[in-house]
Amino acid sequence: MKCKRCGTDNPKNKNVCKNCGAFLYDSTPRNRVQLTPKQKAEQRKSYFKGSAKGCLLVFLLMIAMFVVVVIFSFIFAKLITPADPGSTADSTNQTTISDVLQTD
Repeated sequence: MKCKRCGTDNPKNKNVCKNCGAFLYDSTPRNRVQLTPKQKAEQRKSYFKGSAKGCLLVFLLMIAMFVVVVIFSFIFAKLITPADPGSTADSTNQTTISDVLQTD
């Protein structure tokens, strides 16, 4: 393909002139090489493959985050919940909400 700026012959698959560095293609599609149907099918397959892999990765990441949140909430609930009155832990100094709300 000939460069419009300097007239240098360039290989067909190049986008810029090897002599002056000017772009060989316009922004209009009239001088671009069209893809064959086989190339278009390959391009569509690669788009789908990448997006499916990305969706799967995001889905697995969301499940992992959910599991972590459940584990932390379980641990947090165990830490802040008072011990059972029947357990061996000393519960004489623990004040419950019902004790505070009771008025004489």
